[in-house]
Amino acid sequence: MTHRDDLQTFLEKLDDGWTMDQLQSQLIDAPAEMQVQVRLAQQLKVSAAAMPSLSAATRQSHQRQLMAAFAAENEARALGWWPRLMAGFSGWQHRPVYLVGGAMAALAAIVIIAALLFNGLGRGNTAVALNEATGLVEIAAIDEATWQPLTSASDLGAGQQIRTGSDGHAVLEFVDGSTITLEADSSLAINTLESDGNQLTEVSLTQQKGVSRHDVMPQNGGYDHYLLNTPAGQISVRGTRFNVNVANNGATHVQVDSGQVEMSGQGRTVPIMLGEATLATVTDGPADANTAFNGSGQISTMNGDNWTIGGLPALVPGTAVGRDQVRLNEQVAVTGRLMDDGTWLVDILQPASLITNEFSLIAQLNDFSETAITVGTHQLGITASSIFNDGTNLGQYVTVQVMAQADGQVNVTAVTPLADGDSL
Repeated sequence: MTHRDDLQTFLEKLDDGWTMDQLQSQLIDAPAEMQVQVRLAQQLKVSAAAMPSLSAATRQSHQRQLMAAFAAENEARALGWWPRLMAGFSGWQHRPVYLVGGAMAALAAIVIIAALLFNGLGRGNTAVALNEATGLVEIAAIDEATWQPLTSASDLGAGQQIRTGSDGHAVLEFVDGSTITLEADSSLAINTLESDGNQLTEVSLTQQKGVSRHDVMPQNGGYDHYLLNTPAGQISVRGTRFNVNVANNGATHVQVDSGQVEMSGQGRTVPIMLGEATLATVTDGPADANTAFNGSGQISTMNGDNWTIGGLPALVPGTAVGRDQVRLNEQVAVTGRLMDDGTWLVDILQPASLITNEFSLIAQLNDFSETAITVGTHQLGITASSIFNDGTNLGQYVTVQVMAQADGQVNVTAVTPLADGDSL
């Protein structure tokens, strides 16, 4: 394409709000095909404003379809396919258009323009987009404190930070389908964000507080393409589902629901496998990972660090997040680790309006008998009422529901195999 830099300049001016009347004087001396290309860009830009918001992954999928069509041998038919594609997105009722003279020149321009449309017009970052937002969700530059509501039209990308209010919830979607969910009272900064158009190549994030849930698409290579920094350390990811809870004092709880991650801090690097969790502190870094558990119940006893929650004898140390905010007889949700010696160690407590008095964990089913099963290295009692769901076999990773009895004995209520793909 001739005068590519000039064409790019005109397209950027259109994106900055220039009208065709304003550009006309500068276009007088431009080649005829460039005048056609810029006018076409202006028309498509106007039309794109009426298009519904698309997620980053959807935009990239449509862009790949578009490029494939334009690469067809019959340029005229490829160009004729463009209006039909647009009709599928926005409900236009145009009939197919077939271009003949000057098709090659227009073809190159439309490929560029299509990329602008489906990746967000202009020079904005295209590797991440807002998928969902409820309540208060705001965005600001990392080096500024001017917060604005985060919308689908926001310039979301590297150099930006996001925060949620007490009622806030946001889902970010990356170009490869990876997602981050930010819960209430959370903050996340995007330090680095690079992609090759279809796949993330480098992501560096910083979470200062709150809860985030990450679903990262698998990548080839090592643990260096997706990094999450917290006050207590750095989490390195290759492809997995994991949850991160950063307390006000910087303590960071990391739980892996699929795949595996590594966490480094204070000179220590700890692998965290499927079903495991760690708690990292600013002073000590991450502890060794152990089987994670989650559940809820009423606090019935509080004797120093030894509590009973939902009938479960639990150790609640002074480092447990939220310990100072709960009281005896209060209903709470808990997250913690089942230690090698059988101790149910609580890492996080928070008030809960509904409780189940049940707790769950994920581990490999290694053995069973008439009275107990062994998951990971832990033996848990079973009774005649324990339910083993279809497809449960030795060697599988399973979700185990347990309930504490009046005497403190913990018995299994149900065992369910993980869904396909939920494995190492």
